[in-house]
Amino acid sequence: MTAFFKQIKTTYIYHWIIWIILIFFKLIMDYSVFGNLFLMMNIKLFIIAIILFYINYYLVLPFIIRQSPKKIIIITVSLIAVYVALMIFFMPPMPKHMPMSPKDFPKKGKMIPFQNGIGLYDIFFRIGIFSIVFSTLLFFLDKWVENGKKIKALEFERQSSELKILREQINPHFFF
Repeated sequence: MTAFFKQIKTTYIYHWIIWIILIFFKLIMDYSVFGNLFLMMNIKLFIIAIILFYINYYLVLPFIIRQSPKKIIIITVSLIAVYVALMIFFMPPMPKHMPMSPKDFPKKGKMIPFQNGIGLYDIFFRIGIFSIVFSTLLFFLDKWVENGKKIKALEFERQSSELKILREQINPHFFF
């Protein structure tokens, strides 16, 4: 029982470390590009990213894994189609003018990202795709490690049972 709690504890520690590194990296990138930390905006973005990450990690992926192979394909294709359709529907209109060249960018500290605020498109499709891909990779990495441990345990069990069978086959009268 303590091994179970130890595994949960280490898993949560890994998750906390990863989220702290990602938040720190995002804040450094904002400060280096825009000259400001945009702390409140980043907190909102990371709360949404964390919520999407854990919904996918603990609810969606385990549900998909328990299905038959045909259902997995149907569910996956359906989710991708819905995601792409929503992304196209909520995509902001393209600007009518050409993008600025790097030499035309304002000086450091004067450029303000997300001037109209963060839209639904930014939240669910830029942040969402990151959270979903990252949680899916981590989920399958955890399953791969878990399956590797199960295979090693089964291999050890097989070897010990073979050794036990061999020991039982030896007749003690053979030695005398």
